[in-house]
Amino acid sequence: MARLAAMPFLRRKLVMLAWPPAMVLWGLGLTFANGAYVARRYGRGMIGQFADQMRLAFTQGIPVNFFYTYELHERRNWPRARDYVLRGHIKGGCQLYKRLYRDDPARRVSAKLLNDKLAFHQFCYAHSLPTARLFAIVSKGTFGWTDPSQITLPTVDLFLKPRKENGGSGAERWAYIEGRYHRHGHSTSLDAKGLTERLVELSRNQAYLVYECLANHPDVSDLSAGALCTLRLHTMLNEEGEPEHLFTMFRMSQFRERIVDTQDGIASAVDPLTGILGPASNSSPVARWMDHHPVTNARITGRTIPYWREALALALATHAELKALYLIGWDIAITARGPVILEANKAPDLEIEQRLDGPWGNGRFGELIAFHLTHRVRDASHRQNSASAESRATAL
Repeated sequence: MARLAAMPFLRRKLVMLAWPPAMVLWGLGLTFANGAYVARRYGRGMIGQFADQMRLAFTQGIPVNFFYTYELHERRNWPRARDYVLRGHIKGGCQLYKRLYRDDPARRVSAKLLNDKLAFHQFCYAHSLPTARLFAIVSKGTFGWTDPSQITLPTVDLFLKPRKENGGSGAERWAYIEGRYHRHGHSTSLDAKGLTERLVELSRNQAYLVYECLANHPDVSDLSAGALCTLRLHTMLNEEGEPEHLFTMFRMSQFRERIVDTQDGIASAVDPLTGILGPASNSSPVARWMDHHPVTNARITGRTIPYWREALALALATHAELKALYLIGWDIAITARGPVILEANKAPDLEIEQRLDGPWGNGRFGELIAFHLTHRVRDASHRQNSASAESRATAL
């Protein structure tokens, strides 16, 4: 397989040894979680489902965790099984994302901007882009206020997150009620002094950013169990070097204790022309389709996202400012004041996207990845030949 061939020798041998038992054990667990439901709905018994997982894993290299996510329990879907872009393709052995930026220092420097939440926030502020208000940067116990006149935490709901973490790791949400800050999902309640002291302790290991806590637009507030909903909007440079919209999904939390929608949430595809939502789904291990929110029971399918056209235009225009980046996965909140950029990801995962939208390997994503990789090699060769020519000219 291409992913194995791309790996270093020792890592390849370890993967080859670990793969069989890992797939068997993982497959058994997934079959117990999903098998009875699939058997009732589709008529394929649990033993048959497990056998199919093993067949796909050992003949086509499809990890078992994608079997139910991409509904490969239906054999009519098997012909397109290898068209899915797996994590191993983009971030594992094949490292397609890294290969895009290889041998291009200028693009790599631009890509680093998205790894630093503070740097990206400053970029948005400098370009007058809508983003969450940043109150302070706390590093090694020291507060750096964005407003020099501010000397204490504001009396509003706050969202704290590490400067260089992803997926909501390390983040905290604090609601301001009657003079105290209450941590979401915990019984902790602190006054301004207590929360300041907590931030000082948190920042000793890594810098923290103190943001305003945004709220969902009233028209979609019932589509969340509590966390802020976000659009994950994918844009990619096309053959002309212009940003092109690939796909957007609307992410919703389904557990009240979660503070971000990426933690065990659900998502629904957004119609690019109308902003209307399709049926929602989770990912794994027990993937299901749903027309209503599992907690609020609000209707999802058929709902229209407020400010959809503005959100799409915002992502495309901002990508045009970041043309060194091939692909960006935007996190955009829809609030009462309009779309607000939260983050931008240069190497987004594609698992739930492909459950909602079908395989991307044989679609526009695959076409553009192939185009950019081909031209990257040509550009690198051209730069190398130009450098060699200049060296020969200098020598003469």
